[in-house]
Amino acid sequence: MSIAFTPNVTLTTDGGSFTSAGTAITGGSSYHLSETAAGADTTTMLLAVDVSAVKAFGLKSSKAAVITVNDDGSPTATITLAANKSLVWVAGDDQYPASNPLGAVDVASWDVTIAGADDALITFAVLTDPTP
Repeated sequence: MSIAFTPNVTLTTDGGSFTSAGTAITGGSSYHLSETAAGADTTTMLLAVDVSAVKAFGLKSSKAAVITVNDDGSPTATITLAANKSLVWVAGDDQYPASNPLGAVDVASWDVTIAGADDALITFAVLTDPTP
C-alpha cells in the first residue's frame, strides 16, 4: 500500500500571493485520531507513533489547546495550537520548524489541556514509513 500527501501553502498579502511548491510525500501506512478533550481540563489520549517513521502529519484543535507529549511530569515535547489552526509538518521539507514538533522520542500518549470551558475536538493524522 502506498499513501501520498502533497502539502501546498498559499500566503496572500498586499504585496502579492505566494504558493509553496508542493512536494509529494509517500508513505506505507497512516494513522488518525479524532477525540474530544474536555474543556477547562486535561485529557490524556493514548496513541503509538514511531517518530523516526513519520513522513508527515497534521494536527488541529477546535479550541485553543496545549499538548504535552509523553507527559509524566517532564514532557518530551510541547505543542501549542490556536483554535482551528492546523499544524502540518513534513519530514525533510525546508520549513520551520525543521525538527519534528512531536519530538525525538516515540509518542505513547499526550495530554491535551483546554483553557476554556468548551470541549475541543482534537484531530491528528500521520503518514509513516512502516520500515524506517
